[in-house]
Amino acid sequence: MGADLDATAMDNCGILAITHDFASADDSTTLDGAIFPTGTTVVTWTATDSAGNEVSCSVMITVEDSEDPTITCPTSGLTQSADMGVCSFTMLGQGFDPTASDNCADSSLTHDYTVAPSSMTLAGATFPVGSTDVTWTITDASGNTAECTITIVVVDDQLPTFLNCPSDTLTIAADADVCESNATWSAPIGSDNCAVDTVIQTAGPISGSPLAVGIYEITYEVSDTSGNTSECSFVIEVIDTQLPTLTCPGNQITAAADPGMCTWTAPDGKLSLLNNFENCPVAVTYALLDNAGMVIASGDDDASGETFELDSTMVCYYSIETEDLDMNGLLTDTCCFWVIIQDTEAPMITCPDDITVTCEDEVAERAAWLDMVSATDNCDGDVTLTSRVINTISGCGSTVTEIYEFSAEDPAGNTSLCYASFTLEDMTAPELVCCADFDLTLDADGTASISIDDLDCGTTDNCTAADDLVFTISQMDFTEADAGDVAVVLTATDECGNTDSCIITVSVISAPVLGLAKRVVEVAQNEDGSFDVVFEINVENLGNTLLTDLQVTDDLVAAFPAPCASEVTSLTSDDFTVNSPAYDGDADVNLLTGGDDLPVGDKGAILLTVNVSGCGPEDGPFSNIAVGTATGPNDTMVMDTSTM
Repeated sequence: MGADLDATAMDNCGILAITHDFASADDSTTLDGAIFPTGTTVVTWTATDSAGNEVSCSVMITVEDSEDPTITCPTSGLTQSADMGVCSFTMLGQGFDPTASDNCADSSLTHDYTVAPSSMTLAGATFPVGSTDVTWTITDASGNTAECTITIVVVDDQLPTFLNCPSDTLTIAADADVCESNATWSAPIGSDNCAVDTVIQTAGPISGSPLAVGIYEITYEVSDTSGNTSECSFVIEVIDTQLPTLTCPGNQITAAADPGMCTWTAPDGKLSLLNNFENCPVAVTYALLDNAGMVIASGDDDASGETFELDSTMVCYYSIETEDLDMNGLLTDTCCFWVIIQDTEAPMITCPDDITVTCEDEVAERAAWLDMVSATDNCDGDVTLTSRVINTISGCGSTVTEIYEFSAEDPAGNTSLCYASFTLEDMTAPELVCCADFDLTLDADGTASISIDDLDCGTTDNCTAADDLVFTISQMDFTEADAGDVAVVLTATDECGNTDSCIITVSVISAPVLGLAKRVVEVAQNEDGSFDVVFEINVENLGNTLLTDLQVTDDLVAAFPAPCASEVTSLTSDDFTVNSPAYDGDADVNLLTGGDDLPVGDKGAILLTVNVSGCGPEDGPFSNIAVGTATGPNDTMVMDTSTM
């Protein structure tokens, strides 16, 4: 308002102060900015001069409320479903209450829903299914008002229910010897939170009508007055309680596997049922089970024509009525029997051909020949092959014909036999091993002999043992008349008459002969009375074989005994190697070094000069012996002596 409400004053001496008594004002000298409540407020102004004189006046200030209050109704959550099991909705909170305000205090808020527990709130109010309009009004202290209206919609969305809808299948037995029955049941009763409108059957046969064996689904529908619907469905099952009758063709059927096969295929009718009776249509099936109870084959109607492996197989027939849709077992019958398949077919054995082999090939040939036997069988599995000699026909030496029996046995114990001969023959000559050509020196009597051992150096035979070989020699004894090379034939014969020969050259050598002669060539007396004696020793190979290691000895001490003294003054030879100067006739009596050879017919001379002294007339006569030695063939020693 500014200063419009401020008082003015005049004084002859001047105004000291002008003040008011409105305590709510911020300044006691002005009402500018002061806030006044609704209604009339009396304000007293006082003017004071400098002398303390005062004067007062009062003003009445009236504030009127002409402004309407405000109100806002809720716009969401106004549609609600009916509470469960009842046909209405009760508002538990203040969700239907508006929000309101006024510039002044002391306003009141009310609604026009008279059945609510309180006129100031809809909390706790119950509303029927359908639409309900409610108007809210706010009134302030000055009589100003405002209002708003809401529409509350309660929806019945609860489905109706059935009080007695069957929860299990209703099972009805078919009449005796027929495949149907009359079935009756009570119609289910509907219930709803508001009101049931209709209950009608929508599917399935009518109660009381004849029904064949089978399963039927019955459906009823209930509708309430709001159009909500529910269904009641249950099953009527008409069953046949008469068991079917199956008769199998026995407890056990034994058969042999088909020729050339390890299986048996049942001929038509072999495994057929003997009878099958039922008041309702049936489906007959069968199953083949192994010893562990596992199904290995199955089919319909008849197991004849099925193929069976070896061993035992159980065949089971099952009669199942076609109306027994849930396979509850009430309409089935079963019969079972064993089918035993045996392998009675022997293996097919193939023997090796008769064979003739030589001794040297026996081991390898026999092993290879025995491996040639073979067999096949109609069934898988190892066929055991065995062989044995059942007859032996001996031949020459170790030759033989053996009759073999070969056997093939399959895992079922079926056996086949075949026969073949294995002949060991000897048509091979001994493997002659002759010794090398050799020299044979005749003995001193001019004879010599040889034996098998001199000619055979390891002869063997493929069949005959070495000790059983027969040896012959074309010549065993030799004389001087055989001197020279002689062809000797060695023949070996085995026990089967096979022979082999070889020729060995035997060089027959006469007995070695050494000739030795000693003579005095010259005797000269020296002035001192001693004598120089010259000896000549002649050596000759008189035999027909080379002589080696020629040696001539001469013992001068023995020739000139004491008191004689002898001294070698000369030892020479143009033909041999002399042992000079080592030879002294005493400590060393060897005239030669011992390494000379003397070929057949060769000869040579040795000249020995000896000075002899100290001998008296009575000491003689003197004799002297020279000895010659040499090595002949086969390290034979020959010797000759010469005495003078």
